[in-house]
This record gives sequence, structure tokens and C-alpha cells, in this order.
Amino acid sequence: EGPERRALEAQAARLGIAGSVYMPGHVDPLDAWLAEADAFVLSSDYEGVPAVVIEALAAGLPIIATDCCCSMADLLGHGTL
Repeated sequence: EGPERRALEAQAARLGIAGSVYMPGHVDPLDAWLAEADAFVLSSDYEGVPAVVIEALAAGLPIIATDCCCSMADLLGHGTL
């Protein structure tokens, strides 16, 4: 989904990692997808309060995230960004 999808898929192919990268786009219900995940990555430049991070925390996933909102340190703990 989104205007950058093709470019991201092409970049993954150029890097030789296309077989290791999965970009499902919008999924519903999210909890079923999170249950199958090994980790959660949020690479946004900006978010208000990223509810999906709260959902990933509830699923017990390790989270890799940018410091994209003022509440991220409170959500994930200080010094873990």
C-alpha cells in the first residue's frame, strides 16, 4: 500500500533481501498478525500517539522504533530508543 511500496520492493530486490522482507500492507485483525511476528518495527518520521506500538507491547513483542513522537520514551522506557 502507499506510494512508496514499489520503490521499497525494488530496493529490497537490489539489496538481495526481497525473500526476507515481508510488507503485508493494511491487515485486519492486527492481533493475529502480531501473534505471528518476531518483532515490531515502526520507522515513522512523525506519529501522534502510535496506538500500534501499544498493541505490539500488549502482544509482548520487542519493538524497534524511531523517536517519532513525544510519548515514545514513556511508552517504551527512557534510554531504550
